[in-house]
Amino acid sequence: MTDTIWDIRLLEGPAPKFRALADAIGRAISAGELTPGDQLPPVRDLAWRLKISPGAVARGYKLAIERGHLSAGVGRGTFVRAPDSRVHPLTHREPGPEPALPAPPHAPWLEMANNCVPDVGQEAEIRQAMADLASDPNSSVRFRVYGGREWDLADREAYARWVASVVGLEAPAERLLITAGGQQGVHIAMRVAAPAHDGVILAGALSHPGFVELAAVNGQRLEPVAMDDQGLLPAAFDEACRRHSPDALLVTPTYHNPTTAVMPVQRRVEIAAIAQARGVAVIEDDVYGWIDSSRPPHFAQLYPEGSYYVSGASKCLAAGLRVGALIAPKHKISAAARYLRVLNYHTSTLTTGLLTEMIRSGAADRVLRAVRVEVAARAAMARRALGEWDLRAPEAASFAWLPLGGDWRTSDFAMRALNAGVRVATDESCYLLRHATPGAPRGVRLALGPAPDREALSEGLGRLRAILQEGPGAAPMIS
Repeated sequence: MTDTIWDIRLLEGPAPKFRALADAIGRAISAGELTPGDQLPPVRDLAWRLKISPGAVARGYKLAIERGHLSAGVGRGTFVRAPDSRVHPLTHREPGPEPALPAPPHAPWLEMANNCVPDVGQEAEIRQAMADLASDPNSSVRFRVYGGREWDLADREAYARWVASVVGLEAPAERLLITAGGQQGVHIAMRVAAPAHDGVILAGALSHPGFVELAAVNGQRLEPVAMDDQGLLPAAFDEACRRHSPDALLVTPTYHNPTTAVMPVQRRVEIAAIAQARGVAVIEDDVYGWIDSSRPPHFAQLYPEGSYYVSGASKCLAAGLRVGALIAPKHKISAAARYLRVLNYHTSTLTTGLLTEMIRSGAADRVLRAVRVEVAARAAMARRALGEWDLRAPEAASFAWLPLGGDWRTSDFAMRALNAGVRVATDESCYLLRHATPGAPRGVRLALGPAPDREALSEGLGRLRAILQEGPGAAPMIS
C-alpha cells in the first residue's frame, strides 16, 4: 500500500465527502493500489490528511465495509478485505456476516436518540491534558491512592471555581462532592433527601428514564407533576405536595430533558418558596444548563438550606468524561459523602485529575466554547428543517423536542424514522411516567450531538422532514 492514494484531490466533485472516500477506496482496490490485508489509516489521521471531519471518514469506511471492500474490528483497525478467500489473512477465520446495525440496509444509520455533545475536536485537548497529567511528577500519587475527601480538596476547589465561573453558583469546596457523572450525583441526592425506603419524590410528568430507574432501585415512589411548555407548574407542585407529602422534588429547570423547557425566573422563585414552606428538598439536575451562558438563578441560590445542585462534564465537554459534582446543603454533605463511599468508595482519582488538569489549563473552557458554537449551529439547522412543525430547538440545547399532536402516535413516527435510518427517543418508550395524567406533552426527542458532522445531521433531518410531510396517514415503510 502506498500513502500517495490519500490525496485531498480524491474528494473533488459533487458527491458527499464520505461517499467520495468510499468510491476512492473501491477504485484503489480495483487498481491494485490497495491489496487484501492492507491496513487503512486511523480515522483521525486520515481526516487530518484529507482536511475533512473524522465523522466523514468514519462514514466513508462504514460504506466501504457495507460494499464488501473493507473489514474492521474493535481494537484491531480497518483492513482491505480478501473477497475470494475463505480464510481472512488477519483473523485466520472463515468470513461471516458483518455485525449488523439495527438499521435498514438502504440507509446509513443515524443516532438521534442517545444524547451527547457533538465532536468539536475534544480529543486533542483531552490527549494533551492526559499527557500533562502523566508527566507531572506530583500526580504519581493518583495511581497509588483510593482518594477520599481528606485527599481531594484541590480537585474540589478547582471544580467549585469552575462551577462559579461558568454558571455563577458560588459554593465552598466543603459542600461539593465529586461524583462519577451527573447521574450518580442525582442518585446520591435522592438517597440523602429521601432516606426512607418508601420515600416519595416528585418529578415532571415527562422525566428522564434514568430517574425512573433510580427511584425503582431505591424503593422510592416517583409521582408526576403537571407541566407546560415552561416546565413544572407551581400550582400543580403545591397540590402534589398536599396530596403526597413528598420528601423531595427532582427538577431540570434549564433545558428540561426531553422537552427543552427553560423555567422562567419567577416560576423558579415560586417553586422554591413552596418547597421551603412545605419542607421539601429540591434536587436540581443542571447537566444541560452548562451550554447556556445566560446564568439563570439556581435553586441552590434561592433555597440553599434545602437544595441539591448536580452537574457533570459529560453533557458539556465529552461523553467519556464521567465526572460530576453534587453541591449539597451544609448539613447534608457528610451523609452524601458516606453514601458515595458505599457506592464506589471514591470517584476515580485519574478521571478526576484529568478534569482538574483541563480546568487548570483552560482546556475545559475552550472545549465548552467550541461546543456552544457547534450546538447553536446544529440547533439552527434543526429549526430550518423542522420549524414549521413547531420544533423546539433552543440554540443552547444539544437536543430538540418535536411535538406530535393530532393523529400522530409517537411510536408510529419513531418506527417510520427507524425504517428511514434515524433512531429517535419517544415519550411513550422512554420518558412518560406511566401513571402521569392526560395532557402531558407528547412528542419525540431529537439528539443533535451524535451525528458525526453537520452533513450527516442535515441528511437525517431531511428524512424526518419527509416523514412529517407525508403525514400520519402514510403507509409505513418496509425495512
